[in-house]
Amino acid sequence: MNPITSYTIKRYNGFCPEDFKNFIRSRWMRSYRFGNDYIKLADSDSYFAKYTYYLTILLSHPEMHLRIAALTESPDVALGFSVCRGNILDYVHVQKDFRKQGIGMKLIPNGINTFTHLTRTGIKLWSTKLPNAKFNPFA
Repeated sequence: MNPITSYTIKRYNGFCPEDFKNFIRSRWMRSYRFGNDYIKLADSDSYFAKYTYYLTILLSHPEMHLRIAALTESPDVALGFSVCRGNILDYVHVQKDFRKQGIGMKLIPNGINTFTHLTRTGIKLWSTKLPNAKFNPFA
């Protein structure tokens, strides 16, 4: 874990900046594939082809809200991100070296009552951080 001095949460509504698209897609796809024991069983070529398409649609959804935690002194260095649609949390990810510093919870807006993706880490956090939220992969 690398302690950080300062970071800023940037918010984007309805679009994902080009500078961050590849970062978000690659981290999301890899962490979801290897963080979920069932998704890991899926055929790799199918997963990456279909999920790339799914994320392209989701990241351009007009109701999508993207939050990016970036170093204050280097705003192009992303530490993590979250993707929401209203009160639905689609995904939150923090780079491995910056976890357990509260960044993930700061990326999640108030009022989340549903989430669509679940990983082993997410299962642990569900009961402690979002105990009233419901898991619904079809939301």
